[in-house]
Amino acid sequence: MWLQHRLGLAAAATVTLLSSPAAAAEPRCFPADFLFGSATASYQVEGAWNEDGRTPSIWDDFCREQPGFECANVDDFYHRYADDIKLMGETGLQSFRFFVSWSRIMNWDPEARRMRPRPDAEAAERAMNFKFGW
Repeated sequence: MWLQHRLGLAAAATVTLLSSPAAAAEPRCFPADFLFGSATASYQVEGAWNEDGRTPSIWDDFCREQPGFECANVDDFYHRYADDIKLMGETGLQSFRFFVSWSRIMNWDPEARRMRPRPDAEAAERAMNFKFGW
């Protein structure tokens, strides 16, 4: 009974909110130089968890330890970036902010018990270019 009452209240509130749009006190506009864009977080979209010298991160360990978690492939932006960026342009987005997984440009040093830059000099550049050809 309690649940039915709560669901009824939620449904009534939803209908009320959707049927009576709030009027803005003044028109809202974005400045002429405002950039509409998109942003990502590396672990949420990157994929390619074991490619191009990337080493396991704490997130890899966390997901591996959680039953039912599938974190290895995610959105696979690493391989689909060209199509994704094309779609962003086609929808009118003007900016894109992305993050690269630290474990793509740094490796764990067990002796020092800390992250160290990858030994190959091109690792950071490869990661930042992220195959964009910049």
